[in-house]
Amino acid sequence: MNDLLIFGVLILSILVLRFVVFRLYKARKNISTNDNFIIGINTISFIVIASILFLSFLALIDVNVKQFFTSISIIAAAIAILSKDYFSNAINGMILMFNSHINIDDYVRIGDVKGKITHLTLMNVHLVNEEGDLVLIPNNLVLATQIVNYTKGETRKAQLELPLSPAMAIDIAQTELLFKEAIKDLNHKAIISSFNIRIIAIEKDAVVVKLALLLHENDAETEKEVRRKWLSKWAQLKKSLN
Repeated sequence: MNDLLIFGVLILSILVLRFVVFRLYKARKNISTNDNFIIGINTISFIVIASILFLSFLALIDVNVKQFFTSISIIAAAIAILSKDYFSNAINGMILMFNSHINIDDYVRIGDVKGKITHLTLMNVHLVNEEGDLVLIPNNLVLATQIVNYTKGETRKAQLELPLSPAMAIDIAQTELLFKEAIKDLNHKAIISSFNIRIIAIEKDAVVVKLALLLHENDAETEKEVRRKWLSKWAQLKKSLN
């Protein structure tokens, strides 16, 4: 019973300490929602409390803890080898939680997936892509992949690659003007004067160009609206040339 009392005091102390840390941290940062640090502390406290509860269970059924762990050490080593990817994923998850490179609500591109980070866990980064789908990206893959954080970048860009027919590419200056006209009503959301068009490839039947525009702030909806207007203008140009 003495062991159970000690375990109970430990759990209560952890819960109180966590509450105090959260209150002080949120007051200092002036935030009301959870960020990486809070998620990381929550995860650590959950693991510690779960471990204490397991030890309490062993004490309750009168199992010697030292002998128990000695007897299962070989099995534990085998499980660790078989589950090394899961342990590696969990460690990388902790690294992500306690770094400032990516945070909850950041708009990022991880590999080929672009979207907003909604949650971090020991296994995955939860990201809502531009189609509104929830994408779970393993932490191992996140740390091994190039990450572009648009939220922390100095510029906010809307970009689109398009294949132009030879007729469209003959007068690239006029084509650039038409695409610029297509987004002129978005001057309250974007810096229209920053618009530019750049040739990135010349193929047999088309000239591939990249359209780029600086936005006043990082906004996925504005970025989609800009691309829709460009695609609409591109379709109109193709139709007029047929």
